[in-house]
Amino acid sequence: MKRKTALLMASLMMLASVQAVSAADKWRDYTLDNGYEVQVHPDTYEIHAKGYNLKNSDTAVASTTKYTDLVIPEQIDGMTISGIGEGGFIDRDEIKSITLPSGIKSIGAKAFWGADSFSEIDLPNAVSSIGANAFESCDSLKKVKFGSGLKSIGDRAFKSCRALDNVTLPNSVQTIGAYAFEDCRSITKLALGSSITDIGSAAFKDCTSLKSLSLPDGLTTLKSNVFTGCSSLESVILPDGLKTIENAVFGDCDALKKIYIPATVKNISKTAFDDSENVVIYCKNGTYAQQFAIEHHIPVEISDKIVEKPAVTDDEEPGEITVIVNSEKVEFKNAKPVIVDGRTLVPMRDIFEALGLVVGWDAETKTVTGKKGMTDISLTIGKNKMYVDGKEQTIDVPAQIISGSTMVPLRAIGNSVGCRVSWDQGTRTVNIDDKK
Repeated sequence: MKRKTALLMASLMMLASVQAVSAADKWRDYTLDNGYEVQVHPDTYEIHAKGYNLKNSDTAVASTTKYTDLVIPEQIDGMTISGIGEGGFIDRDEIKSITLPSGIKSIGAKAFWGADSFSEIDLPNAVSSIGANAFESCDSLKKVKFGSGLKSIGDRAFKSCRALDNVTLPNSVQTIGAYAFEDCRSITKLALGSSITDIGSAAFKDCTSLKSLSLPDGLTTLKSNVFTGCSSLESVILPDGLKTIENAVFGDCDALKKIYIPATVKNISKTAFDDSENVVIYCKNGTYAQQFAIEHHIPVEISDKIVEKPAVTDDEEPGEITVIVNSEKVEFKNAKPVIVDGRTLVPMRDIFEALGLVVGWDAETKTVTGKKGMTDISLTIGKNKMYVDGKEQTIDVPAQIISGSTMVPLRAIGNSVGCRVSWDQGTRTVNIDDKK
């Protein structure tokens, strides 16, 4: 039995050896005009550097001849070059510039992995796919012109290309693989085109210079860690149609201050903004994003867009809002009054106490209550309804949490207890008088 097994194993090994030799025999050697030696597969018409690593291991292939320019012709020996084969020019540090034929359709996996010397490349319009790790660790690669026919970018395709700057993808691109641009630390601006429906996990992780980005409407999910560590990112507008924000999507985004989350988002991971301590969520009233912000103690602004406050000089600065109750100025301890959608919001506890209301708070329902004599009022965070002695009233702007403080609409509260409320635009003062 043992002998039969040994004979069988030997036969299989011999067969594998014959197949390997047969495959190797298919490659044809050619020398380009400048003397650079390449190999072309006569069946697939893919091209490689001569002596490339057939198994695509990480081992560099030593080049015996140093040429600076790689110019691949449209045809070699009657064969129209179709693509760069897997590992075709892996670790080829001698390449200083690359010119690809216009008809090339694909850049194979690990095609130029670790080729450290070329700084830019134009991808022809016929290229529809870039394979996994195709340009990973190309340390000098600064500029890539993506052709108009590109549809997919593979996993880690440009990982650790630390010189790569602005990235503008054509509208034809549909998918970006996981870690595709991870650790590309020089990218400052990112435009992803209009057709992308899938961006892989950590695709832009640790792009530490990225300051702005444009996301297409076709995205429904932001996958985990996709922008983790983008420490220069300041402002993000998420597209309508987005539904899910997964784990740590904006984790460790230290400079992120403003993010607009559309009403279509129905699921946000509790770690989505881990260690992004300065973020303020902008969203519409009554949305899931508002509720998420409240539950996770993230400042929220009710708006249908990110509001950019114009710069003003000291002379133009309107100053703080003053509130006077029965001729006495109200001192706000932890937060200041603000104007939201034309209505003045003030810190709940301070104004309730100034009006003689006994304050109540239900953390489970996020409901504010106040009682003064025979009058009972209640408001729920994020709701445009207010109840006075059990009777429903509509309010223009709901109670909300801003920068960690519960803010309530001043006029509605004052009117509910029978006060007269007036506004002096010149001094930005609210006067409240409960004298009949």
